[in-house]
Amino acid sequence: MRSRIYNIESPCVSETTHFSERHPGTEQKQTLIQRGKQKMQSKTTIPGNRLEQFQLELDELYKHVLGQVGETDAHYIRRVVAMKNLLELGGRILIFGAAVFWNPVALIVGVLALSASQIIESMEIGHNVLHGQYDFLNDPKLNSKTYEWDVVVPAAHWKHSHNVVHHDKANIIGRDYDIGYGTVRITGDLKWNLSHSWQVLTALFMALEFQHLAALHDGRCAEFLLPKAWRPPAVDPRPPWSFLLDKIREYRRKAVPKVFRDYVFYPALAGPFFVYVLVANLAARALTNIWLFSVIFCGHFTDNLLFFKPEQCENECRGRWYLRQILSTGNIEGSALFYFMTGHLSHHIEHHLFPDIPGHRYPEMAVEVRKICARHGIPYATGPFLKQFLNVLKRIVIFSFPNTQETYRREPFDMARMYEKLDDRDRVREDSKRIASDFLSPESERIPVKQEVEILFMESKRTVKASTSESILASAELIGLSPQFGCRRGICHTCKVTKNSGRVLDRNTGIESGDGREQIRICVNSPLTDVCIEL
Repeated sequence: MRSRIYNIESPCVSETTHFSERHPGTEQKQTLIQRGKQKMQSKTTIPGNRLEQFQLELDELYKHVLGQVGETDAHYIRRVVAMKNLLELGGRILIFGAAVFWNPVALIVGVLALSASQIIESMEIGHNVLHGQYDFLNDPKLNSKTYEWDVVVPAAHWKHSHNVVHHDKANIIGRDYDIGYGTVRITGDLKWNLSHSWQVLTALFMALEFQHLAALHDGRCAEFLLPKAWRPPAVDPRPPWSFLLDKIREYRRKAVPKVFRDYVFYPALAGPFFVYVLVANLAARALTNIWLFSVIFCGHFTDNLLFFKPEQCENECRGRWYLRQILSTGNIEGSALFYFMTGHLSHHIEHHLFPDIPGHRYPEMAVEVRKICARHGIPYATGPFLKQFLNVLKRIVIFSFPNTQETYRREPFDMARMYEKLDDRDRVREDSKRIASDFLSPESERIPVKQEVEILFMESKRTVKASTSESILASAELIGLSPQFGCRRGICHTCKVTKNSGRVLDRNTGIESGDGREQIRICVNSPLTDVCIEL
């Protein structure tokens, strides 16, 4: 069957859905799904809508695991950082020693150790820290707002192209610029052009230089450097050339010192053995790039993962956003060591559903997510690494030819039918034009809708009377402030600021803050009392 984009016709579910109570303590022994069933039966205000039930169970899982995040996770990430540092030090010592005394075995082990440290830095530490998974530590070295990873990609570039754009717009053609990274035709839903004829070589080059290309990805280089007929589809108009030049300057400031360190300074320390150390460092980086390419491409480009038209995903409610993440993302099966070396992107589905939960918790969450999907008849894409990667390579090859027809391993999944199964079409819904970040949790039921409180923005020296039913971001914009934000869903953490005093309610999790100083996402937090914000 020919590759196509699946139509979504059913409306959004109600945003006035009442969710379950705040997550129970960790001593709760019932399964998450059993708790969800009991709460659904006990709350007569919840209509029998399957999409709402699906959303409820995923929300409950998120709140339950978020309530467990704490000291165990702090200990874990600090051990990982120490392990990465030891691997890097050991790898460099082995490379130097092997070059001086010419020991091929030690040289290979050194290259592997150095590459492993780079992979851990990129995936298990950098990628996850920049998602805000460890912001609860209030440690500047592990905080998404201040962390700068030891790769050539500027953290700010990555957070925008990955956290803001890709995670919110996953597999939406023209909005998710990660689809083939602008140069590889990975699905028949993309129009073929002559440059796709040699995309096997393009993909090979991308694999070898993945991090440098990722560093320029936020600049939308393909739209500037390729002829108009070869450019990837984009809903937003191409920015001016000054945009790309600024991105290149920021990349150069980050990349030049690191390139000098790895390929000039360290090899120079070896004196006459300069070339040996240089080649070893290049080999380690090549292995790292190939691994990153392999894992990331397996996450969204295997058979049966769907691509969407922009108009199909406008004004998505939270339940439909969850569903799109699952249908556009796939997992990779392997050992615990394999999961670790992928930065737990082996559980890509769980990562897209819950990007700010510490990644090492994804394997446990996957058990429940898979049960929830099975309960609602939603496909859950997963498979061994070799099978998934070979499938990606096959797609790169077959879609290099025009008019390629795509053969699925199972019956094509009909998105419209899925919504017919999950939606209660007899129910009138008046909220299909609202955005997902406006969802209210059960705790919000006790907040008078029209109650007004005062928000003080300290740095701007502005005060606003705000409703407890509106986000702090909306209140700031109402008085002309322009805070940084990205997704407006609480996914990317771009809008995170410091609250000095007052209580707020996280509308995604239903968790009420304390009165003290802490970081909050202003796009999904509403004030419960007078609050003071550093903005």
